[in-house]
Amino acid sequence: YGYYQLDDKVKANLRASYYFAGQVQQAVANNTIVGPLSGDVRSYRLPFDVWSQVRSPCCGLDFVFNLNTGLRIDNSENKDGSGYIDNFDPDGQFQATL
Repeated sequence: YGYYQLDDKVKANLRASYYFAGQVQQAVANNTIVGPLSGDVRSYRLPFDVWSQVRSPCCGLDFVFNLNTGLRIDNSENKDGSGYIDNFDPDGQFQATL
């Protein structure tokens, strides 16, 4: 999660992908937020059920779980507008099901 502030018609795009090292299958979440936000700073979260989409290659073994996040501001619909978005360290809770 993090914070954002967007002028009128300015968009913020949030993207996260999760996968196990060596695996092709990924879980992806996208969200687009559109301003205005009247100068407020607001928080966002990008939650989704990664376990229903990505499986560990071998139960009971050590594995590397990768998380990639991306943020983008788009002011193409308001060239004089601006925006701000930041991203805190991703966190989560993991549980292995055998």
